Amino acid sequence: MDKLLAFSIGTGATPTYTLSVPSVMPQGDILASIVTNAITILLIIVGVFALFSIIFSGLQWIMSGGEKEKLEKARKRLVFSIIGLLIAFLSFFIINLVQTEFGIKP
Repeated sequence: MDKLLAFSIGTGATPTYTLSVPSVMPQGDILASIVTNAITILLIIVGVFALFSIIFSGLQWIMSGGEKEKLEKARKRLVFSIIGLLIAFLSFFIINLVQTEFGIKP
């Protein structure tokens, strides 16, 4: 059921030009797009931060000089950085899975 939009130029009673409204209007939610982009940007930031933390903990490990306290601190930082990176990647995959299953991917 297409609706017609008509307008006339001049003084005639019949429209001189008829426009039809497109049957398929573009769909999409701007909010869903913003949220998806924000999540992607946050995951990139977390990934870069975790990568730098892994590199820094490796340098701490090398520079510990065999001291147990410094070595333990570097090891903990390395483990927590890897766990954080895994959580970031898993959250990315879980978000994409939920979006795909519920059909809300913009």
